[in-house]
Amino acid sequence: MKQLVKYIFLSIVLIGCGRIETIGLKDHSFSKQPKRIIWMQVAGLSSEHLAMLRFNLSNANIVTPMEKAQCVGQMWSYNLYSLRPPVNKSFESQIFGTPDLKNKCDPLKRDPVWKLYADAGYKPVILENLMSENESVDRLSECDGNEKLGLAESTSLYKMSKRKTKKNRTFHYQEQLDLDKGIFYDKACSSGDCISSLQVNVKKIWNSLKDKSNRSFFLIRDFKYLAALKRKDIELAKERLLEIAKIYELFLDFSRNSKDTLVLLTTSNSLNFEFPKDGKKWAEFEKSGKNVFFRNTSLLSQSYANGPASENFCGFYSESEVLKRMIWRSKEKNLSLDSFKKLF
Repeated sequence: MKQLVKYIFLSIVLIGCGRIETIGLKDHSFSKQPKRIIWMQVAGLSSEHLAMLRFNLSNANIVTPMEKAQCVGQMWSYNLYSLRPPVNKSFESQIFGTPDLKNKCDPLKRDPVWKLYADAGYKPVILENLMSENESVDRLSECDGNEKLGLAESTSLYKMSKRKTKKNRTFHYQEQLDLDKGIFYDKACSSGDCISSLQVNVKKIWNSLKDKSNRSFFLIRDFKYLAALKRKDIELAKERLLEIAKIYELFLDFSRNSKDTLVLLTTSNSLNFEFPKDGKKWAEFEKSGKNVFFRNTSLLSQSYANGPASENFCGFYSESEVLKRMIWRSKEKNLSLDSFKKLF
């Protein structure tokens, strides 16, 4: 009898030690701190829009990169003052971790997420694909407390927009990139319209960043996909969505190999529209963007996460919780805003 008890006890121990943690039917290690964080903010995107890539005339079985996410979350799009706030306010709520955004300079009551990572020894880099300067985080430079943006101390901000004066520094995807701190404007946007693509700029910056820094925070912000949707230019929207998907796939591949990279994509102002119901109308939609009915922006936006800490982005939560979920770990490894810097 004693031998049987010992055997049962040993079996339980061995089974417990041999347990493989999984999430979404995939192996996953929980509560790990990523050494690299790649965060894409895409205005206007809704999960249903992936149908434009998944169900096409040539292949109806394509699995889009975003569908490969280990965790997909739903975020309520509101702050303390409005439902469906403007997209720049929603994204600022994600970045600064607060719903208390009424006036322009309110975000600077707190540190942005990249400042927290910079203080912890990470190299922060931001790339913005803008439609207007009002969408840029640089708009907060006019506010008191703008030193929190870190643009003069640690952060590199690359803007795909026309520079304001000849004194503004520039960058180009065909030239050497040193990742200096400060603000840089894309030379390829000197005429007002950019002849460079988001994808080539992402690759240029990412190749420099991963080679020069073992710990990095890379924030990519796109507003041009939403602009194409608002113009009801489905063909252009599909091109931009395909480009976003390729960028996400690039980072997914890196994350799978490195095992230490969090890849996160969040949306806001997700623009709802109704797709065609049958094959003939879908074919016309594929060719010319016809048979689409546009609705109001959604009260829910999405997040897609892969890699260490991706488990934090499952479920329902408000947009202002993104920052907390990015740095949160289990009780014994929890990263509070106050203790975050001490862990590195």
